Amino acid sequence: MHRAEGSTRELDLATLASVVALSDRLLAHGRPVNILVNSAGVMTPPTRQITADGFEQSFGTTFVGHFALTAQLVPLLRAGHARVTTQTSFAASSPVPGP
Repeated sequence: MHRAEGSTRELDLATLASVVALSDRLLAHGRPVNILVNSAGVMTPPTRQITADGFEQSFGTTFVGHFALTAQLVPLLRAGHARVTTQTSFAASSPVPGP
């Protein structure tokens, strides 16, 4: 019987510097990743917001951040024969209320 082990790390998907910092730490540790669940979102901020990297907040967080993290971790994901899943929200398909 195998014992499952999980861990969490601090990450701000709205800034690529945070994504690179986490990726660098994980790559330096060298432990294979068996599963990566990309699941974060920004729910309709009251005003347009921009990430530190110049992306619209929702796009930068839910797409760019996840894509960059996954791309950076490819060596560890391959080593762990990982499954990668990206979760979306039902709210993303709902019409956004107008002004």
